[in-house]
Amino acid sequence: MRELLRVIGLNIADDLEDNKNRNILKGLLSNEAVIGTNLGTRSPGSILNLLYNQATNNSIFRINKYNKNSFLNSIREICKKNNVEIETNKKVEKINISNQNVNSVLLDTGEEIQTSSIISNVDPKKPHI
Repeated sequence: MRELLRVIGLNIADDLEDNKNRNILKGLLSNEAVIGTNLGTRSPGSILNLLYNQATNNSIFRINKYNKNSFLNSIREICKKNNVEIETNKKVEKINISNQNVNSVLLDTGEEIQTSSIISNVDPKKPHI
């Protein structure tokens, strides 16, 4: 009973930080704990959601039902239809801002790309345009 009461208030991020050292595994388990909820990985009780999902889904991760390549291809197609250009393997050196708006991005190759918006990944030091 004591262990159950301890687990109820835990969040998945702290538990994984204490018990796992592989970031890929942490990401998979964190995603599984919050998928379909309004919780974040640091929300109290997010670990309980993971345990419930695993108990009701025969320990099958729901993320395996999706083909990531077809998902990425569909995103590419949608972007293409909306005149959005996706460039990969580019390193951003500087984001140029004027009047509190982005106007261009300087790449490490010296190329400057005019843009009005930026989509950034998890690491704020490595933005995607």
